[in-house]
Amino acid sequence: MKCLYLELEPNQDILFSNRGLCHLNLGKNSNAINDLNKAISINPRNIKALKRLSHILISQGNINEAEIYLRRCTEYEPIEESHKSDVILINSLIKEFEEMNRLKTQKNYKLLEPIAANLVKKLTMHSPTKIVYVESLLNNCKIKEASDFLKNGISDDEKRMEEFMYLKCLCHYYDGK
Repeated sequence: MKCLYLELEPNQDILFSNRGLCHLNLGKNSNAINDLNKAISINPRNIKALKRLSHILISQGNINEAEIYLRRCTEYEPIEESHKSDVILINSLIKEFEEMNRLKTQKNYKLLEPIAANLVKKLTMHSPTKIVYVESLLNNCKIKEASDFLKNGISDDEKRMEEFMYLKCLCHYYDGK
């Protein structure tokens, strides 16, 4: 099937925002980010583009940058409750992320594991959080869970990353394989 890439009217922010959503649904995040940024540059008050971009940034672990876009939504539409709840959600993510990093520094893997597991579900494209999660599983002697996550919980690109290959080797080593 041949796919056409349509040229959009350069001043139609809604078209860029909608195409950005299409790219997002197809898993083409860099194209989605480009289109959403283009929509925002045309119309800085395009709430849909701001929200869509913030959700991509959250999944990538760019929480502070996502917060900026969500706060802009609350500035432009101050009575919209969904914007306020999104800002509350992002603030809780920031606290969770900071807590994860604090526990990792302290090497408190028992408390770290559930926080990292929760963040992995929310930051679906953030490799460093996935690495922390697997490390916490290994340090809690949950070799099978770590191995299963490395098989099913990371992308093909991540499977080729040195850090994940190392963690997979550790799983085999600890498992006696």
